[in-house]
Amino acid sequence: MRFGGAAAAVGGSLDLLERLEQTDLPPGHVGVAEGPIIARDGDVFGRTVNLASRISDVTPSGALYVPVATGEALADRFRVEAMGPATLQGVGTVELARISR
Repeated sequence: MRFGGAAAAVGGSLDLLERLEQTDLPPGHVGVAEGPIIARDGDVFGRTVNLASRISDVTPSGALYVPVATGEALADRFRVEAMGPATLQGVGTVELARISR
C-alpha cells in the first residue's frame, strides 16, 4: 500500500495529540509528509522530513496537517478537511489538509 507509512504516522500522531489533551503539557501540533527519507547514524533527514517540519510550523495547536494529496489518499481511514494553501519556509506554497478521526 502506497500510503501505509503515512496512515500509521497519522494514526499514532492522532493518538499522541489525544493523550496530550489529558495532561498538563501544552497541546501538540503535527505535520506529516509522505516520501523518501535518509536515515543515518540514528537520525533522519531529507526533503520529506523538512516538509513535515514546515507543515508543523503552520499547524495550529491540537491539529494534524498533511499535504492535500496525502489527505486524499487517507480519506477512507480518517476525516479530511482541505485547509487551503500555505506558504512554507524553504518549500513554497503547499495545499494542506487537516486530518482527524
